[in-house]
Amino acid sequence: MDNRNGLNGIWVEEYVEALQEHYPELLWTKAATNILDASPFSYGTESRYQRPTEGGAGGVTGWISNRFSPMNAMTISRTYKGLLCHKSPIDLLLYSACLWELKPKTVIELGAFQGGSGLWFADQMEAMDLDGQVHSYELLFKAISPRAQHPKLHFHPCDLKNLESFDIDQLKELPHPWFIIDDAHVNLLNTLSFFREFMVEGDYFVKEDTCSLGSLSENAEYLTLAESLGFFTDRIYTDAFGYNVTTAKNSWFTLLSDCNVHKHIHRSLRDITWEGA
Repeated sequence: MDNRNGLNGIWVEEYVEALQEHYPELLWTKAATNILDASPFSYGTESRYQRPTEGGAGGVTGWISNRFSPMNAMTISRTYKGLLCHKSPIDLLLYSACLWELKPKTVIELGAFQGGSGLWFADQMEAMDLDGQVHSYELLFKAISPRAQHPKLHFHPCDLKNLESFDIDQLKELPHPWFIIDDAHVNLLNTLSFFREFMVEGDYFVKEDTCSLGSLSENAEYLTLAESLGFFTDRIYTDAFGYNVTTAKNSWFTLLSDCNVHKHIHRSLRDITWEGA
């Protein structure tokens, strides 16, 4: 399937059509139609192909640039198996690393979008031979693509503005450790407090897009709440590529009984004794 930009195998139009059919009254439905006309390129010409000498010198990490358009991000540069997957490339690498280290029994995704990111998590867990399941929660449940299918992946309708819409009994039965990713941008303080009630030591909670929570004071309020709930920030993930080079700035949270319990040991190359040296 080609979309308006001539990109093969991208199922963006299906998402917009599902919104228009099932949620025509929502402002997001009206805004999402812009995705169909978005360019996959944020810089230079709109042409997909160019001569190697036509490119400018230098470069920029697009997803952290002020020039990067969210609507541009929703086309070819932010899809997985043709489904919208609005994750940064650096976060995806960090998620893969955390899955391998944590080996979660349960991945909880708040905000499924079209289902692309949930499918990515399920595929990652299968590739790593991890014995766990992915549970993805979404308000616009009927807009999730039927193409997002995997034995480890389960979608659930949910309204984060009404946390009572969660199946509490089901949550209590989900095995630990948990890896929670909040990309819903809704009812943030209450959502964090709500899930804290069910989390245990060693679980992770990642709040994406903390840079867009609002004012500096609102961001500080969120981080202060996290600290009061007993969370620590795991800097092995927030600072893996430089200070806070992640959408979850200071917000890779984990629960520890002591801040030294999960200390990562770093050694320089000169401290390592090599065989034959």
